[in-house]
Amino acid sequence: MGGPELIDYNGERVIRNTLTKELCDMKHMTVEEPYMHIIDVFAKGKDVIILAGEGKEGPKNNAKKLAGYMI
Repeated sequence: MGGPELIDYNGERVIRNTLTKELCDMKHMTVEEPYMHIIDVFAKGKDVIILAGEGKEGPKNNAKKLAGYMI
């Protein structure tokens, strides 16, 4: 999944990616970290990882960091 495309609108962070917004609304959460692990989103055992970051390089750099933690 692509990044959530957070934008700052009058001091409020807005999620532009519709799937990310739907997931956050469904679980009553906000994107606070560069990446988030949401457990059992659609069904038991169906987890989602959301990557955030600024611009086009931000999510890519955060994905590399996350991959480094998994090795």
